[in-house]
Amino acid sequence: MGEDLAEKFNSFRDKFNIQDYIKKLKDKDVWFVTLDDEEYPQILKEIKNPPFVLYGEGNIEILKQVQDDTGGIAVVGARKTTQYGRDVTKLLTTELVLNGFTIVSGLALGVDAISHITALENNGETIAVLGCGVDCCNPAENQSLYNSIIESGNCIISEFPLGMKPAKWTFPARNRIIA
Repeated sequence: MGEDLAEKFNSFRDKFNIQDYIKKLKDKDVWFVTLDDEEYPQILKEIKNPPFVLYGEGNIEILKQVQDDTGGIAVVGARKTTQYGRDVTKLLTTELVLNGFTIVSGLALGVDAISHITALENNGETIAVLGCGVDCCNPAENQSLYNSIIESGNCIISEFPLGMKPAKWTFPARNRIIA
């Protein structure tokens, strides 16, 4: 592990209080599920290195829509889109929602945001998976979309703890959940 990392871990462990953290989660209306919980999506349990915990904001019941491989579908793509890309994303997402699929994407600019917006416009269900803590909207430009997802009865999830900022390595981790 290395001396520096071991030292940081021991320092964190000495200062961390699980009861304080659970209170912080409740104060922020953030729920969590672990691999052992009924609400944890079965299909996610089957990936290599599934997240031990998922933190969420919004409607936890949406996770039930992706319990198997028929309820949810990932829609991801370029952050910089052409008009054609935007039109195709809207068309495909609309059809998927109208056929009962829950849209799972990453709240990024471009295709991700368009897929979430289109799901909401069609009264569909959507799950945004973040590469940071659920209390940190990234990118900040999508704060309004983040709020709309929660207010419409959908949800935002992440495997990262509250307050964790995004980093290069968190996005591949996020993408394995989306997939």
